[in-house]
Amino acid sequence: MNIGKMIMPAIIVGVLVAVLNGVLSLVSIIPFLGCIVAPLNLCLCFVLPVAGGMAAAMLYGRGASLDVVSGAVVGALAGIVGGILSPIVGFLVGLLNNALGVGMSAVQGAAAEDLLAQAGVGLAAGIGGALLGIVVGVFLGAVLGAVGGAIMGAVGGGKK
Repeated sequence: MNIGKMIMPAIIVGVLVAVLNGVLSLVSIIPFLGCIVAPLNLCLCFVLPVAGGMAAAMLYGRGASLDVVSGAVVGALAGIVGGILSPIVGFLVGLLNNALGVGMSAVQGAAAEDLLAQAGVGLAAGIGGALLGIVVGVFLGAVLGAVGGAIMGAVGGGKK
C-alpha cells in the first residue's frame, strides 16, 4: 500500500464527483427539471461516493496491487476529497440560485432593503450549509468511498 500513489486517483475521482454533484445542482434550479432530478439527486448523494471509491480503487489498481485494504483507503481518500469539494460547488450553485431569486424579487418591485435582506440571508444560509456539508460530506464520503474501494479491492478491480 503506497499512500503517495493513492493521492492522484483520489483527487481525480473526488473532483469528478464534485463536478457531477454540481451539474445535478445546476439542473435542479430549472423548475420542471428540478422535479425530475430531485429524487435522482437524493439517490446519487449516496451512490456517487461508493462509485467514486470504486473508480479510485480501479485507477489505483492499474499501477499497483489492489487488495481490500488498499481499495478501502484510496476510496476513503476519494470520498474525503469529494466530501470537501461537493459542498463548495453546492455553495456556488446556491449563490447563483440566490442571485436569481433576488433578481426576480427586484423585477417584481421589492424594496431595496428587502432585496439586501434576502441576499444576506441567502449568503448566511449558504455559508452555514457549506460548512455543515463539509463536515457531513467528509464523514459520509470517507465511509461510503471506503465501502466502494473495498468492494473493488475484493473483486480484484484494476488488474491488468
